[in-house]
Amino acid sequence: MEQQRLAFHASGVVAFVVCSIISLAIWNCRDPMGVPRGNTFPETRLANVPADDTLAIYIRLGSIPEQTLFWVGDDPDGYVIAYRYRWTDFYQGQAVSTGWTTILNITNLAGTILDTLILVRGNPSSVFRIYSFFATLDPNDLVTRERIRDSLSTGRAFAVPYFDGVVPGDSVVGANPVTTAAPTKGIFIFYSPSDSNMHRFEVASIDNKDAEDPKPARTHFWTLRSPAPSVFFATVPLNGQWVLRYPTETNPGLTFTFGALDPSTDQRDYSWVIDDTLDATRWSPWSPQAFGVVTAIHFQQTGSDTHTIFLRARNRWGVIGSILPRKFTAAVPPIDDPNWPKRTLIINNCKVLGTGGVDSNLVKQFYTEVMDSLGRTGMFDIWTVATPHPPLGSYAIPQREVLSRYTSILFLFEQPLPIPTLGTDALRRIDATKQALLKEYLRIGGKLIYSGTPSVSVAISNYTAWADTIFHVAPLPFQQNTQLDFVGAKGSLGYPNVRLDSMKIPADSGIAIRNIAVSYPRGFGQVIFLFDSKRDSAGFENAPIGIRHLAPAAIPPARQTYSVVYFGFPLYYAMKGDVIQSMRKAFQDVFE
Repeated sequence: MEQQRLAFHASGVVAFVVCSIISLAIWNCRDPMGVPRGNTFPETRLANVPADDTLAIYIRLGSIPEQTLFWVGDDPDGYVIAYRYRWTDFYQGQAVSTGWTTILNITNLAGTILDTLILVRGNPSSVFRIYSFFATLDPNDLVTRERIRDSLSTGRAFAVPYFDGVVPGDSVVGANPVTTAAPTKGIFIFYSPSDSNMHRFEVASIDNKDAEDPKPARTHFWTLRSPAPSVFFATVPLNGQWVLRYPTETNPGLTFTFGALDPSTDQRDYSWVIDDTLDATRWSPWSPQAFGVVTAIHFQQTGSDTHTIFLRARNRWGVIGSILPRKFTAAVPPIDDPNWPKRTLIINNCKVLGTGGVDSNLVKQFYTEVMDSLGRTGMFDIWTVATPHPPLGSYAIPQREVLSRYTSILFLFEQPLPIPTLGTDALRRIDATKQALLKEYLRIGGKLIYSGTPSVSVAISNYTAWADTIFHVAPLPFQQNTQLDFVGAKGSLGYPNVRLDSMKIPADSGIAIRNIAVSYPRGFGQVIFLFDSKRDSAGFENAPIGIRHLAPAAIPPARQTYSVVYFGFPLYYAMKGDVIQSMRKAFQDVFE
């Protein structure tokens, strides 16, 4: 009996010792979830999502592949420092998950201007250490704040510098505000390529002991395929316009504006391509801008003036609508080719025969000798305006197809007296049609050098607009010297002094040059010649009569456009040597 009692006592002691050891082990070890004994798991719940959807309910409610979800977390013995969320799309028998994303439960860092959402990248060693670093960041640590601000604004990872050193794997990055609006709110767009698509969303809280809710809050719901947007062109450029390979300040390209109809959303992006839709790299990047600017570099059919622009739209859920084509025509001028040879067209707008002006044939001979002296033999052609040019007739300048083959134009409108405003001679005036041709020529990179008749306001129709936009001369007020004392021009900015040839037109004679207009520069115009009076006539001596406007230097391969040199007096009557030097400088100024 005593033996039984001792055996029972021994077994009790053993049992007590074993139980004590097991209890001590359990008290000091972590549970299977890795949470120290004594810490309570946080809990998570979705705040605004009802019970799991069924397909029938969702169809009845109306489906879009976008959800705004809210969640909250509680921790009985601490506080929630972060949330992890993920969603899974189910389609065509497959399940595709985004993977977990961790977002810190903090938006404003110590009351500073650094107010953003912070995601944790990778699998950090401790979410709490990252949270603690940001929550207690010293407001005076401007260097660290700038590094963090740069990281969050650019999307580059920032390794958190713990007190015991930097852990490169523990990095943070700024959140996309469209995807995540707050630590407890997300706006999510789910992939919905099929007629019906199921999705599952899960979110779990993390507490200040790095414990994560083992039972994430979750919901599942269905979405339908979103209707595709339908695009249309709002405005298109006129057919036949000139277009360059690269945009310039005066020829930015052809502008197409467009729009889209979408019954589900008014947020969409556009993309377009010219001529061929098969090469994915040629499509323009998706952009919310409802316009496209097309240059010749976008053309894939380079040997034709007829092209097609293809337009498509994508709504905020990623649904791309049908492609809409639109044909148009556009001409690429030959001079846009950087290998196109330099060549000058001399437009001789002087009289052929008769009184009141110089013989056009003499002008032709004079400028041929000038061009030869400049080393430009064989590099120019001469167009005499008064000569018939079928089918254009007389008094016409070349059309755009001809002009676009010349890199520069020398326009001659030279005679000592103003042209008559009546009769056939008045047809030599630069009217609206000629102005439009020359303006467009300058917009595509052509260069203009003008040697003009006295009383330029008579020679050019609507001169005020022409002077303002072409010559960069202040259109009003201007004065005209009606005396007979003009003997030449004083050069500036590298231009020589120019003396009149007394054998052609002596001063104080009955045919002396008169009605020279004072031309003050406008905008970026620069004075290159000053009036030289034989008698220093008041109001005209040293007044500007020659202007140049040099366009900003273009970055190759773009062309420089709208460069003009304006001689406000007829150079034909000057000494040939002075004219040669003046023309050499003018061609240099316009890069010819």
